[in-house]
Amino acid sequence: GQRREVRGGSLQAHIGSVADLNDVARILQAFQAASAFQGVASWSYAYRFIQLPQESQSQEHAEAQGVILEGLEDGLDDGCGEKILSVLRRASIQGMLLLVSRWQDHGRNLGLEIFGLEIYALVVE
Repeated sequence: GQRREVRGGSLQAHIGSVADLNDVARILQAFQAASAFQGVASWSYAYRFIQLPQESQSQEHAEAQGVILEGLEDGLDDGCGEKILSVLRRASIQGMLLLVSRWQDHGRNLGLEIFGLEIYALVVE
């Protein structure tokens, strides 16, 4: 997504297709290593995907055969990962990592210190 300027910094959403925890790790490492993101103060994210049994090669009826795995990380912004996961759940999205990067004009403070509870609305938006 486009970087959105907010009081004291900016937020940007990113998505990636994931089928397992290796995909999640690979995407996170790629973003965090990219020179364009070296100034990010906090990374919050959530993911959901269907883990298929080893013997199942078919994607057909995957949800009935597999287990939905979910995970989240708040970064410095307590509760933001859970808000992002709630967006994925409400939309029944699977196979996706939704990552929000937060830049700050000065230092690395907690989002709640800067934005208060408004941080949650900004992240979900």
